[in-house]
Amino acid sequence: GMARGRGARAAGGLAGAAAGVLKPVVGAGCFLMAARIPLTWFPDEKSKEFPFNLIVAPTEPLLKPTRETIPPFQGLDVSPIVWFGILSFFNEIFLGPQGLLILLQNKV
Repeated sequence: GMARGRGARAAGGLAGAAAGVLKPVVGAGCFLMAARIPLTWFPDEKSKEFPFNLIVAPTEPLLKPTRETIPPFQGLDVSPIVWFGILSFFNEIFLGPQGLLILLQNKV
């Protein structure tokens, strides 16, 4: 009926709005984590210097607890790789061409 159509439109609009907000946020997260991977190969002093601190500051709150859960492997900090994988997976599942939010948005 008509009520169902309105509900589906609202859900589609909400999915579209969520996708509109999440896409740039997840994209920026992926970019920052990818940029953070090579930084883990250098001494920590570098991370406090400009421009590296622009990459370190927003990522460290996620990476610190991850590093405590998954310790460095043979001296290599794998936490940014873990988060890059999580964000890429999230991006594909929800925001990719066959992503849930995109399918919901297009279904209307």
